[in-house]
Amino acid sequence: MRVAEMLRAVVPLVLTCFWSSVLLVMIAITRLRNGPDAFQPKKRQRPACLDDPQLGSHGFVTVGGIRLHYVENGDKSKPLLVLVHGFPAFWYCWHYQLKDLAKDYWVVAVDLRGYGQSDRPAGRDRYAVDLLAEDVSQLVLALGRTGCVLIGHDWGGIVAYRVAELRPTVVDKLIILNAPHRAAIQTLLRTSWNQLFRSWYVFMFQLPWLPETVMSLNDFAALERMFTENKAVQHHYPQELIDAFKYTFGEPGALTPPIDYYRANFSFTQSPIESPRIICPLLVVWGERDKALSPVLATMSARYADRFTVRFLPEASHWVMMEYPQEVNGHIREFIQKE
Repeated sequence: MRVAEMLRAVVPLVLTCFWSSVLLVMIAITRLRNGPDAFQPKKRQRPACLDDPQLGSHGFVTVGGIRLHYVENGDKSKPLLVLVHGFPAFWYCWHYQLKDLAKDYWVVAVDLRGYGQSDRPAGRDRYAVDLLAEDVSQLVLALGRTGCVLIGHDWGGIVAYRVAELRPTVVDKLIILNAPHRAAIQTLLRTSWNQLFRSWYVFMFQLPWLPETVMSLNDFAALERMFTENKAVQHHYPQELIDAFKYTFGEPGALTPPIDYYRANFSFTQSPIESPRIICPLLVVWGERDKALSPVLATMSARYADRFTVRFLPEASHWVMMEYPQEVNGHIREFIQKE
């Protein structure tokens, strides 16, 4: 047992050294082949899809000194749904939900601090998960509501879990898409070699400047690969969508705050996380082809709530809400309407 624990403590450092070496060699080769232009993302005009009136209207609100950008759609007299994106994304990853769910709800998709058109405070400490959770809970209040259905994906899901823990009165129901509870992922990293190796990028993200360089290399080739790996659903990733993501993260300084989420909330010697129970009903929807997060995390995370439902989509990858919007929206509607 002790040997296994020691190995698991050492492996993250070994993975960091290994992948850093690989990536540094890749950067050097790319520089020799393509010259300095390989490090400069292509300059783009703002894609028209980001101002599509069918998605709703843009707004801003200041909470705790942070100006947050959001897009809202639907009737403000109806129940409020707050959609919280993850990495590397922004409000537009919810475009299917903004169109469809707005038929029955008031839907608000926010840019978390550090992303998109929201403020980007300097310093990794400004991206601690409790600060992010407070942003979201204050957003709900600033919108004139005391509660909402909170929906989070990836980092947005991690933040949403924390909102439900710290501000339970703000969350009427919680919906999580391919996002682990922090205590669940911490436990799995200590007990599963599979998840440990899947999480190599988290360790690499602890380093300065290297993650940003790798992400932006060759006009965000790594970002584009994330959207093109699941060949069965390529029609959900048109060029305009990919350009919208590249445009957003191609702005000066746009990559460091999102990567600071990992730097601020992860360490090699992290103490065990203790979390209060989640008292609101919880739905977890999980794309089983997620390369970074094991499906085991779906049920592990759900068990931190007193009442939970888990739904798996076997053919979906990490980007479940964009790849299978009809199924995801159906699960969301069914869960909200359920007493």
